[in-house]
Formats: sequence, C-alpha cells, structure tokens
Amino acid sequence: MKLTHPFGLALSGGGFRAAAFHLGVLRRLREVGLLAQVDMMSTVSGGSITGAYWVYWQALKGDTLADAGEWQKFEDSLVEFMRSGVRERIFRKGFVLPALLLGAAVCAYAWAFAPIGPGTAFLLASAALGCAYVVWHRLAPTLLEREYERLFGYEVLRSLAPHREQQGSPFASGLLGAIDDIVFGNPRRKFPDLYINATLLNTGAHVFFSRNQGLELELCAHDASAGMFKAEGLRGRAAEGPAGGLQSRVAAINEAIDGLDPFMPGLTRRQISLPMPDDTPFSKAVASSSAIPFVFSPIPYGDPIKNVEPSLRNRIWRSIDSARPCWSVDGGVFDNQGTHLLLEKACSSVIVSDGCGALASIPKPSTWQMFPPGKGVVSRSFDITYERSRDLGYMRLANKYELFCMLTDFSKLIGMPELAPAVVDAVWQSKQDLAGICVDPERMFTHPREFAEELASFMRKRIDPEHNGPYDEEFLKKFKSWTPGVDDGEPRGGAQAIAYLRHQLLKKLEKYAPYVTGYAYVELTPDADFGWRNDLPRLPEPLIPFVASIRTDLDRFTSEEISALMFHGYTTIDHCLWAYRNDWLAQPQPPSSFTWSGKGIFRNWNAPTQAETIAAARHLSVSSSRLGPWRALHRLLKRSL
Repeated sequence: MKLTHPFGLALSGGGFRAAAFHLGVLRRLREVGLLAQVDMMSTVSGGSITGAYWVYWQALKGDTLADAGEWQKFEDSLVEFMRSGVRERIFRKGFVLPALLLGAAVCAYAWAFAPIGPGTAFLLASAALGCAYVVWHRLAPTLLEREYERLFGYEVLRSLAPHREQQGSPFASGLLGAIDDIVFGNPRRKFPDLYINATLLNTGAHVFFSRNQGLELELCAHDASAGMFKAEGLRGRAAEGPAGGLQSRVAAINEAIDGLDPFMPGLTRRQISLPMPDDTPFSKAVASSSAIPFVFSPIPYGDPIKNVEPSLRNRIWRSIDSARPCWSVDGGVFDNQGTHLLLEKACSSVIVSDGCGALASIPKPSTWQMFPPGKGVVSRSFDITYERSRDLGYMRLANKYELFCMLTDFSKLIGMPELAPAVVDAVWQSKQDLAGICVDPERMFTHPREFAEELASFMRKRIDPEHNGPYDEEFLKKFKSWTPGVDDGEPRGGAQAIAYLRHQLLKKLEKYAPYVTGYAYVELTPDADFGWRNDLPRLPEPLIPFVASIRTDLDRFTSEEISALMFHGYTTIDHCLWAYRNDWLAQPQPPSSFTWSGKGIFRNWNAPTQAETIAAARHLSVSSSRLGPWRALHRLLKRSL
C-alpha cells in the first residue's frame, strides 16, 4: 500500500548518539523525498535536539528541503553543537566553579583559625562539596536551557505558526501570505507539526510541547464527554436489539466494558497526554525532553495550567495542584521512541528512527547498587526497563498494523474492499472535525454557549446509532445495501437486524481505530537476522557494535563518532525501507552518496580501506566511556603503540 497520510516520523531518545544518527536519517529522507511529506514529527530527548532544530530552521531560517546549501548550513550548525558538547560546560559552571569557590572559602577559614584537626578538615571539605551539589541541583536546569539557546535563541513554539495563519478568514490568510511572499521575500515553507515529548515528574504523565494547543482538546474529549454532556437514554438505546433478549444482554455487557464512548475502552488506566503552554521557548522544551535522570535536574514550571479553563483544568490536570510548580524530566522515561503521540494523533503511516542500542548481555553483572558508575544494579535495572518499554512500543505499532491487515482481509471477504480505507479516512476526518471545533480555545471564553453546542453536537453524532458519522455518502450507500451472503442465512428480525449489525460493525471497527496502514523501523542495532541488501552501502560490519555502544550522553562528541553515526543512519534507512515498505520509495531511487566535510579518520565512508576501518574501530572502542579524559588518554596510547 502506498504512503498514506497523516504520515508521522518519530525520533527516539539517546543523547547525542541518537541526535547524530537521526541527522543521517533526515538527510537521506530528504534525498528520497519522504521528509517533505512528513505531517507530524514526534521527538524524544536526543531526537528532540535534531528534530526540533530542523523544524525550527525550516520554519524560521531557511528552506532546507529545496536548497541543498541551506541544508548544509543546518547540518554544520548542529554538528558543531555536538562537537562542542553540553554536559562539561554545565558541570564546570554549576559544580566545579562553586566547589572551587567554596573550597577557597574553607581554606581561608582553615588558615584564619589554624590549626584544625583532620576530622574538622574532612567535615569542612564535605560541607563544601555538599553545598556545591546543592548549587548544581538548582542551577543545572537553567544552565541546560541556556545551552540550547545557542541553537534556538529565544524563539517560542508559538512562532512556528506564522501570523498570517492566525487571521480570521482564509481570504485574509491567503492575501497576507501572498504579500509576505512577494514583498518581503518570505515564501511559505512546508514543515511538519512538531511534538516535543517529556515526562511529568509529579504524576508520571506524558506531556508534550507543540504550537497546536487547540488540537489537544480532542484528547480531553475522551475524558470529558461523559461528564460534560448528558447521556440519558443512551444505555437503553444501545441495548435495544432486534434479535431478542440475548442480543440485548450482550449489548449491555459490551457497553459496560467499553463505556459510553466507543473510542475509549472503560477497563484501562490510560492517561491523557497533557499539552504544555505554546509560549514555552524551544530551548526550555528541548531541555525538558532531554533532562536525563542521574545527569540533570528536572526542569521546573511555575504554573503551566494558568490558561486552562477551570472546568477542563479539573478534568485534565485534576491531580496537579495549580498553586504548586511542576517538574518535567526526560521524555524517554514515558516513551523513548515517540510513537505514543503519533498513534494518539491517528497517523496511518509511521517511520521510527530508533537510536537506542539493544540491551547487551553481561556475563558477570555488578552486584553493587551504584558501582561502577553507570553499570551498577540500579543503572542495569533501568536499562532493562527501557528495553521492555521499547519492546512494548514495537508491539503497539505492530498490533495497529495487524488490525488494519485484518480489516483489509475482512473487507475483501465480505465483498466491500472500500470498507478498510473508508474506516481509516472516517476516523481521521472525525479527529479533524473535532480539531476544527477546538482550533481556537479562546472561544470557550468569548463564545462559551456556541462552543459547547458545537462540541455537544459532535459528541452526539459520535455515539448516535442513527447518525452516519463522517463517512462518505457514496460509501454509505454501498454499505447500507450490503447484506450477509446467501449461505449465512437471514438473521432474526430481517432488514432491521441487518441494519443493526451494520451499525455494530462500524462501531467495533471505529473502536479499534486508528489503524496503521504501514510502518518502518530504522534501528541503530538491527536484529541479527536482518536482511541487509548487498547492493546498497552500509557501515562496515565490524564497526556496528562499536557504534551501537557509543554513550548516550550530551558531552563532547568527536568528528569520528558523529560521522560514523550519521553514515549509519543515512544508509540503514535504505535497507529498512526496502525490508519493510519498499512501496514508499520513489523509482528511480536517488543514489546514496554520503559526504563528510569535517575532520576525522574517514574522508569517504562509502568505501573505507581496511586500515581506515581498523583505525575507526580503535577510536570507537572507548566511545562508551562517559569520562572524557580517559577516552582521550586511551586514544593517545593506542595511536602511539
């Protein structure tokens, strides 16, 4: 099946390792024409660095899709940011400098009141280090945000919506757009809706940053529909059935399980994704998404729900005290792949760029809780938890695709092949209709009655058995004339029973929607049985384990590390698309040609010599270490031997 829309791209977490890998993936997606077709981009942690920076550049600085030179500027800027690092500068400013100042004060105290005993000296040194840690804890979020200001400046997410898009009428929008294009030389550029994912430390809920705050009311509609709109008579109507008492009892049981809303099963503890304010700066949103636990402190928000209407605030943010601050941490804690939100947004085609390395086997794991650093029981347990969460992400996406395959087979079985695409389009149209109602949240305050009536009308149509919903009239005409095959026999009740079965069929099909019509994974570490194509370039086989073990950190990366990760992402996506969705690739496919203008071992990754491969393996063999001085010393010794 050809690429269908909405088309979502997920960029996983994984620090600068994932950021460099995703940069190579984006470069190749641009060349094959798929990047220009992305409707939604969901980013996490390291993926937010690359994804958010590309959307920011594409929307506000230059057209990287049409201009190769502009793309090169964007790429060089991001590579330089990764080469300069983030963590070391924050550590020096937030911990080392305060520790030195406090240490100097302790030394001055000791000199003034000498002599002091060893016990007192130890206590003074411990107090100095403890105070330095408190300073680090308080300053780290601000310093992390300041680092990202080097990329994004002081732009806020709301700036992704040009002023002309906020005008009242389509004519005004078009006129202002034409003036902007012709007079000011600012042509409209295509860029996807950006969703930056984070985790709310207060409740463990999923939060995200986006300019499309109006669209997010659709998520609270699941929770608010039963309470905001009266539903007297719905239970009796749903239980009515022409097939007699048994069917009525079955319908009542289904309703008790599913709830009044067929889109929201009742027996779940699913949490609603919470939108954060669209006036949040890019730098703070990306800092929230990449505030890696054990490395950075949570990012504070004083009052993120101050603009939420009270009745909705009580439903969406009911577990949050509006008078107290909120804290966000790395988005990978909730969903490290970024697929959760794309499924919420009913994306029917999905590409996942997964910069997470597979969980490696350790024959003799450490039995100490925190030692050695990064390899103790606590760290290993977190790695295992992340791996299981990653597996669940795979299964969630695969299940949505398998449901679509089942729907397609069922459509063919009953002689209505148009049923599958009609259901997919109808669910997407339903979400678009709701988004159209909620696109301007201020209407809740300026025209509350009109807004409530439109929303109530929409909800009634969704749960009214007699309403046709968003389906195409031509499709409905064919569907209403459909009857079971001759061999099936006529159900009790005749035409009335058939009509009831049709309604129940559509209700069940919609319940399990949205469907994924196709997806592809681009993995940093493909499975051992993955079918590599011999006619396509890829990273030399001996280097893949070294690249996969590169640290997931925000410290300084070398040119060799960045270029190896970029080349791996740039070439792996071709193999993965051929394996999963070769029908998404245009023919003839642009040739793969990776160039690297920076410093490093390789000048031509496409055809490295054996000596270059050995040199790269020697360089990357120590890239898993988080200690920069040890990496530099190790490489120096290797070169000298």
